[in-house]
Amino acid sequence: AQDITLEKAMGSLKEDGDLRHFLNMSNEIMIVADNSGDLIRVNKTFHKLLGLNDVELNGISFLDLFSDDDRPYIRNCLQTLTIHDEKVGIVDFEARMQCPTGELYWMEWRLQLRGDFIYCVGRDMTAIKSHENELLTQEKQLIEAEVIGRMGRWHWNVGEDHIEWSDQ
Repeated sequence: AQDITLEKAMGSLKEDGDLRHFLNMSNEIMIVADNSGDLIRVNKTFHKLLGLNDVELNGISFLDLFSDDDRPYIRNCLQTLTIHDEKVGIVDFEARMQCPTGELYWMEWRLQLRGDFIYCVGRDMTAIKSHENELLTQEKQLIEAEVIGRMGRWHWNVGEDHIEWSDQ
């Protein structure tokens, strides 16, 4: 077995092709934008999720990727980064990305300004948000059924002195 030092490994990743291959393996969307928000480079996950090719990305800004309702919030996040330079560190937020087909994806984002570039990493949270909504709907239905059937419920953790009761 060959002993590879961290320095050697990082040196080999510095070559653009190797680093690009490594970043394209990720399930997260990765974007590099200039400090005005115009897209410069994206990874394959971005292309796969949004269905846009490199030619279609010309003239698109990071802000253009989001639903109209979320854009004011995203604009504030971008301004926070660019106004305060690198003092802010990382900005985290959730927002809905809109595909050209009109489909919406809930995304969790991390942005960081470094020099003249904004580095963006996004994770698709659509399935999690959908599951949360389903659970809330089921909980509302259960409470409604309890009220209609005049049933009560209680919860007790064994060994504790506290018991929770519903209004019924």
